[in-house]
Amino acid sequence: MVVVHELMAIRCCEERQRRSNPGRRDGFALLAMTGIHNLNAATTGFSTVGFPKTRRIRVELAKTFLGAAVAGSDLPPLPAGDEIYDLRPVVGVPYPWLSVIGEWALAIFLTWICFRLMKWALTAAKRAPRPSKPVDHLQEALKALERLRASPVWDAKRVKDVCERTALILKVFLKDQFRLGLGGAATSDELVDDLRRNRVPVSLTNRATDLLTVCDEVKYARGNLGDQSLDSLYSQVRDLLLRVDWRI
Repeated sequence: MVVVHELMAIRCCEERQRRSNPGRRDGFALLAMTGIHNLNAATTGFSTVGFPKTRRIRVELAKTFLGAAVAGSDLPPLPAGDEIYDLRPVVGVPYPWLSVIGEWALAIFLTWICFRLMKWALTAAKRAPRPSKPVDHLQEALKALERLRASPVWDAKRVKDVCERTALILKVFLKDQFRLGLGGAATSDELVDDLRRNRVPVSLTNRATDLLTVCDEVKYARGNLGDQSLDSLYSQVRDLLLRVDWRI
């Protein structure tokens, strides 16, 4: 509305200017032809009586009203027929099913890849158990006996330690190799009872009983082997380990 009032005021001023000076250019027509968007009132060529010199006016509305008539006169006449300036009837565009299906398939594939990577990263690696190597209990017992003989413990002054470890080697061997006794946790009496219960040959049971009795007497009573030597003890234990008739 402000622009309309300003244009009407300019038009009135132009009428007064044209009546007072007929040869002067019409400022309102000048606005329409130049198409300047922001124009100072002092540059329009008409009197600025009643208007501030720095007032700016917008001429978009003037261009719309006056320029339409000028531009319309330059257009060629419309051709006869239905088609006007390359306007054609509506053409149906097929839906891009293949591209949509491809995009969805790619999205599903990428989602599956991400899921597999996350599952692989969060799941602890499962290592296949290695097959256990068969253990030769006889060889293990013989090696333990040889290590004991080569150690500083194998001394006449430490005969208690020698007897304790010798009896332990025999008990563990019988438990692992023949399932006799309770291993290192068994006492000498428990092992002898188990040998008799499993019908181990009497001669073999008696030899094991004599050896265990000597070891118990050294540990808990006299503290020495008497007339036996460490080499004799070693031979007795080794012979018992090499016997294979613990189970009939």
